Amino acid sequence: MHKPEFIEKLSEEIGYSKRATTKIVKGFLSCLTDVIKNEGNITFMNFGQFNVRRYPAQEINSFIKAHAPEQNRVAFKMGKELKAAINTPLKKRKKAVV
Repeated sequence: MHKPEFIEKLSEEIGYSKRATTKIVKGFLSCLTDVIKNEGNITFMNFGQFNVRRYPAQEINSFIKAHAPEQNRVAFKMGKELKAAINTPLKKRKKAVV
């Protein structure tokens, strides 16, 4: 699912217009990005946790020698409720709550 489809589904779920929902989603993603960038992690209880992990520079030896620079990557660890929802059989899954 892409962002426009998500916005449409969310707007139907919460009863807001697509324009208002788009503003909410953009604000949420902007805030999420700022928190991860400045704080290094953010946790949504029972949903999951985003963490920044630092990867050191390394030399890659394959057919061509290459250098991978040091970089940060975002990792996501699922919470209990999300893990349970994903691991239930499709027939038993309830409607997704966003």
